[in-house]
Amino acid sequence: MKTLKYGILSIVISLTFSVCSAQNKSSVDEKSSKMTEKLTKEVKLSKEQQEKVKVIYTDYINKKKALEKKLKKLKKEKNTTINQILTEEQRQLKASKKKKKK
Repeated sequence: MKTLKYGILSIVISLTFSVCSAQNKSSVDEKSSKMTEKLTKEVKLSKEQQEKVKVIYTDYINKKKALEKKLKKLKKEKNTTINQILTEEQRQLKASKKKKKK
């Protein structure tokens, strides 16, 4: 019975990641297309230029997402390290100030 549950759970997780990956790819494609269209209107790109520019925008968007992910991880590591040296009272004070900011 446990094996069946884990099997079903694995399938659900796989499908979820597949859908998210497809949506992400579609999102990148949509963004690069819009950016290309905007530049085309601004400077009247030829079809050949549009194809090249779209590839450049797609590459840019993917690299930017990767950097944002790394930056988020770095920020989390920084906060974890700082929290390790703070007292419980200081952590609570920091957390309450963070809530007030939002």
